[in-house]
Amino acid sequence: MRTFTRRCESGGDFDLGELPGCFRDLFRGPPDAGESADERAARLAVARDVLAELLDEGEHDDLALQDAWYAVRLGGAELLRGTAATVREAA
Repeated sequence: MRTFTRRCESGGDFDLGELPGCFRDLFRGPPDAGESADERAARLAVARDVLAELLDEGEHDDLALQDAWYAVRLGGAELLRGTAATVREAA
C-alpha cells in the first residue's frame, strides 16, 4: 500500500510528519529557515544520498537525471561536495 502526502510518497509504515514537505524542502530546507545546525546537517546528508541515487539511476533513466539536475539547482553545488558523481547533461 502506498501513502501520499502532498506530492511525496511514503513507502512504509512510519510517521509521515517526519518527511520533508516535498522534494524542494529536502534540497532547499524548510521555508521558515528554522532548522538547527544538526537538523541541517542531517537534511543535507539525506539530500546527498538522494542525489547520488538519482545520478546513478540517471545513467539509464532520463527522468531521474532531470530530477538530479533539479535537485542540484535547488540545493546548489554544496550537494556535490564530497561526492565522486559524474553527471551527464540532461536531454
